[in-house]
Amino acid sequence: MKHGNLPDQAGSAFSGHNHRARRHPTRKRDPFCPPPPPNRMTTSPSDDFITGQGAGWRAGYRAGVMAERRRAEGGGGGGSNGPDSPLLGPLMEEWGVLFEVEVLPRMDPTSRAVLAQVNRAGRDAVRLPADLACAGRTVGVKLKLADFVGSAGRLAWAKANRCPWVARTCALVARVGDLDALQWALENGCPWHARTCWLAAERGHLDMVEWLIADGIDLKYVCPLDGTTALYVAVQNGRTDVVGRLIAVPGVEVDLPSNFGATPLLVAAHNGVVDVVALLLSVSGVDVNTALTADGNTPLIDAVREGHLDVVVRLLAAPGLEVDLPNNYGTTPLLVAAGNGRLDLVEVLLSEPGVDVNTALTANGNTPLITAASGGHLDVVNRLLAVPGVNVNLASNIGATALYRAIQIGRTDVVDRLLSAPGVDGNKAMIGSGITPLFFAAYHGYLHVVDRLLAAPGVDANMACRDGATPLGAALHRGHADVAQRLRRAAGATEPHG
Repeated sequence: MKHGNLPDQAGSAFSGHNHRARRHPTRKRDPFCPPPPPNRMTTSPSDDFITGQGAGWRAGYRAGVMAERRRAEGGGGGGSNGPDSPLLGPLMEEWGVLFEVEVLPRMDPTSRAVLAQVNRAGRDAVRLPADLACAGRTVGVKLKLADFVGSAGRLAWAKANRCPWVARTCALVARVGDLDALQWALENGCPWHARTCWLAAERGHLDMVEWLIADGIDLKYVCPLDGTTALYVAVQNGRTDVVGRLIAVPGVEVDLPSNFGATPLLVAAHNGVVDVVALLLSVSGVDVNTALTADGNTPLIDAVREGHLDVVVRLLAAPGLEVDLPNNYGTTPLLVAAGNGRLDLVEVLLSEPGVDVNTALTANGNTPLITAASGGHLDVVNRLLAVPGVNVNLASNIGATALYRAIQIGRTDVVDRLLSAPGVDGNKAMIGSGITPLFFAAYHGYLHVVDRLLAAPGVDANMACRDGATPLGAALHRGHADVAQRLRRAAGATEPHG
């Protein structure tokens, strides 16, 4: 239903985060920082070199990939289709001999180097001879130990073949999660990378994190790009076991925020990971009310906004929680829950002692009752009206009451409920214009709303706006003959002058 161009067509007071961003395949994007720039990489290693190099290459390569995938998944379901089946085993062995005898000798150095790159990208999908992996040197392709982080054996072979160590090798081994490879690399002189534990925590490699902690790792490393710690990224990605291990380290800073002001607890509450929230709250001294710098949202506000009931319940049980603490715009958790129509969250919040049901949003003065009526949430309106001390006549900064808002959206069920509330004022006008609920309904031709207002005690059918216009005059001006007739007959409305 369109509302025309009358005053007080203000939008919602709530301005949440933009979470519709591309997601990394292994790491959740931090909702509290800007999305990363788009990936410009659109090409992948070409396999054109395969042409003419052996008739069985493509089929064999695919068979190898399938076999390795099944082996990694524990047999691919077993039976005759498994990698150890009587059919596939001999086939792979036969193809391996064919590849080494017939295909490799016919490849030029460039083709062999490209094949080595393809093999590394495929995580050893094909078990190639050792000399092939270093073939790139003959055509100027730079190979580093960072290209061989998949296992300690590959690293050992590469180092023996004079591939240079770089600090990035250590970080990449941590990202892959092979603890044996990391231990071998560090024992054999690989330069330490400060981000090692950060990457292991991000990917959820608990065994590696535990080994690094036992080895005396400094957990104070902060990523220079976004100011996140190992604990922060573990929380961000829901790595509950890693979070539990990190917070057990003496001196770990649980409340250290990122560059964007978000703490680990705020991230966990936003993501709805109640187990991580519980772990963080178990740390002595953690601040349950720490707010996001940008908009002042507390963990409770973010959990309510995202609809995480279990997290809200856990936060409410935390010592020192301020249930009515607003953000920078004056929005309280109850206001967010009422505006979103979440009766379950409203019930939980109202069960807390001292909750102010009339707390208004600083920006526009909307109360929880006004926001619930604006959204047509009848169940929430019913619950709020049942709270002792609720003021049904409170208005926003421009004079809009809950009744006015319900009429705006044409929700007669909400209008009926508000008109039945004790002490409701059906004549309360907008500030400045003096528009009453009845004038608004008559102007827009809402006959069903006009009928309900005229039936309510105390509603003045002739109450004029600041410019002298009456509800009957508005109905006649807009051509709503049925509304005009009802105002004349049912209420004895005064005919407009002129």
